[in-house]
Amino acid sequence: MSKPKTKPNRIKKTSAPQKPRRWLRPLLIAQAFLIVPLLIWMYVESRVVRLMISDVPLHDLPPEFDGVTVLFVSDLHMAAYASPEATMDLMRALQEAKPDLLLLGGDYTHTALIGGDAAELRRRERFFELMAEFEAPLGKYAVAGNHDVSLDKDAGSSLAEAMEKGGVTLLRNEVVRIEKDGAHLTLAGLDDWSRGVRDPAVLAGQIRSEECAIVLSHNPDALPRLNTHQASNGGQWIDLMLSGHTHGGQMTMFGLYNIYNPSIYGDRFLSGWKMEDGVKLLVSNGVGSVVVPFRLLAPAQAHLLTLRRGGEDDIS
Repeated sequence: MSKPKTKPNRIKKTSAPQKPRRWLRPLLIAQAFLIVPLLIWMYVESRVVRLMISDVPLHDLPPEFDGVTVLFVSDLHMAAYASPEATMDLMRALQEAKPDLLLLGGDYTHTALIGGDAAELRRRERFFELMAEFEAPLGKYAVAGNHDVSLDKDAGSSLAEAMEKGGVTLLRNEVVRIEKDGAHLTLAGLDDWSRGVRDPAVLAGQIRSEECAIVLSHNPDALPRLNTHQASNGGQWIDLMLSGHTHGGQMTMFGLYNIYNPSIYGDRFLSGWKMEDGVKLLVSNGVGSVVVPFRLLAPAQAHLLTLRRGGEDDIS
């Protein structure tokens, strides 16, 4: 006779009730109190442009150009959060300094996440139409940046034609001589070093060592190669070089770490005044920002430079 089958006891396992995480909410609130002010600070730092004023002594500067003022503005990076109209408002504010010469250092727009190349082109066209009102008695000159070269190639557009509407002359491996009272100042514009046509020899070959030459190059990484070339009559051919591109790192931690640094030379050309084999180099933090309108300890900058005749190396 078989024994009746019995069902095993089913034991229901229950977990002990979890205590509410009382520490989580205060932690989130504390983080918000830290993060939100930081984001506001970074946004404000990206929107407030500092005008950096410097006297720049140059060995070969003709006496007629002593005291001439140069406004250097780079990396406008117009985007959805930086419209052509708002950017032109900045240029109107800078116009109050009454510069004799305007130099633009490249990267006028940034990749448009909405609208693509067409949106970028509209911003660029509109800005340079507005730039027709900007006054600079000795002229308005510019070079292309990496974003500009890429946009022209992708969209089949012409930065030079857009600039003409604002009376701005684009220099792509070209040399111009700015006249004043019978003397001249030499200005050389280099095509973008990373995406343009590299041709420093064509510039050096058009300049004599006794001339006072300012080189406008979006990317400061060009300088070591430029210094390997000599003037048409031998010797050094660059007195001053003006660049942007690095944004000063855009978001930095007290100079010890930076999020954005496209230079192949690390922090060697990150920001500010440098002396490289006898050439004075200014690397501007620029006006705009990449991807997001945030900066941290790398303030937006434009530069008003007063050219001085003299041999001092110090910039004041």
